[in-house]
Amino acid sequence: MWLRDGPSRQAGECAVDDQERLADLETKLTFQEATSDSLSEVLLGLQARVELLEKRLLQLESRASGGQEGAERDPLDERPPHY
Repeated sequence: MWLRDGPSRQAGECAVDDQERLADLETKLTFQEATSDSLSEVLLGLQARVELLEKRLLQLESRASGGQEGAERDPLDERPPHY
């Protein structure tokens, strides 16, 4: 509950406690907003990196398949390893 000491508290004490609680809540909210912003930036960076890695993977897969999707490479078309 919001009231800690009940009706025995004086008005001055209540106002001070409320101000302290409000300041504490504002501090926590500010920290959470900063954390949320930081996590959003990290997430955007990771998303860009994943997109780059997916693009590179598609390029490697295309190279490995000889540029033809789904087609197997003919061993006679490959250069021997000693060249």
